Amino acid sequence: MIVETWFPTYIGFEINGDHKKISAKLSPICRKIKDNTKNIKNQWVSKLYQTCHTHDICKDKKFNIINDYVYQKVEEYVKTLNSKQKIISKEGWFNIYKKHDFQEFHCHPSRHLSVIYILKSNSENPNIIFEKDGGIYNTESDLQTINLTPKVNYKSKQGSLIIFRSSLNHCVERKEDNNERISLAYNFNLSL
Repeated sequence: MIVETWFPTYIGFEINGDHKKISAKLSPICRKIKDNTKNIKNQWVSKLYQTCHTHDICKDKKFNIINDYVYQKVEEYVKTLNSKQKIISKEGWFNIYKKHDFQEFHCHPSRHLSVIYILKSNSENPNIIFEKDGGIYNTESDLQTINLTPKVNYKSKQGSLIIFRSSLNHCVERKEDNNERISLAYNFNLSL
């Protein structure tokens, strides 16, 4: 019997070995931007601080220390999947979580690839959860195998880089401790 793989979800994951230097430089910059840039009103249930639409870290040279690393890893991810596509547009922002903050399930429409980078976290929680797109299919009655699991969790470990298709639903669990968590988020569009 031949068993072929057809509609997989590829999630890239890596821990950045130079993370301490990056966090020491960028965490204070994120706090300073937060102090000078208001959180915009939006339709989210979650009210965590984020700079989406107010401060694009891809256009801020102070973030080049991490941006260059992220761009390189996105190119590596695309190449690993045997694609010849190149980055044609990018945008980025950061989120600052305090106790009880979370991010509900969402995706990034009109984008191809997204990235989460954990800049600062004093624990491995809260989890980042990715959810299988089952469409109208009932995942509860799916074949029970690890490769078809309806959800997968990633820890909020400092220096973690996660790359995924922008259409993939994801969320961040509620933060239960008092420690600050800062994550960077990126969206990319690709073309041949």
